[in-house]
Amino acid sequence: MKPSEDQFDAALVRALQQDGRASIQTLADELEASRAQVSSRLRRLLDDGTVRVVAAVDPGFLGHSILTHNMLRVSGSTEHVTEQLRARDETVFVSAVSGADHVVFETRFGSTDAMLELLQWVRSLEGVERVSTTTYIRIVRGFFVANYRGDYEPDDIDRKLITLLEGDGRRSYT
Repeated sequence: MKPSEDQFDAALVRALQQDGRASIQTLADELEASRAQVSSRLRRLLDDGTVRVVAAVDPGFLGHSILTHNMLRVSGSTEHVTEQLRARDETVFVSAVSGADHVVFETRFGSTDAMLELLQWVRSLEGVERVSTTTYIRIVRGFFVANYRGDYEPDDIDRKLITLLEGDGRRSYT
């Protein structure tokens, strides 16, 4: 029985999660589908924004040894605060939430001083009433965690490649 379009998409996404840079032919072989079918469906998913294939870089590789989960209580609209946080390089996740707190965001830092500087800035934002910060001690599971153990120091070319791949993980090697 031929899978539905939704089933095919789900299988394609699972394959990309295993190897986001797999060739169309490799994906077609794995999904037992034609190259044309995989190419067409992948292009549609990428073009309409349903799927993004991006590099997930282990924070330690970039010198980010301090990772935090932060919750904010905000008076009034959260839009101003979330937009300000979104614009910061240190923030990797920003969300308006329901409950006692109104905004949740996650950050990565190379030093305690950098973390404290950002938290001081957050406290100064209009409408922020309370900041609650938790520092991760050890990440057991996360899509951005790899097996990096600090045995390689990235250079300028590595950092440029990472930036490009964070925008488009299927970008051509050329």
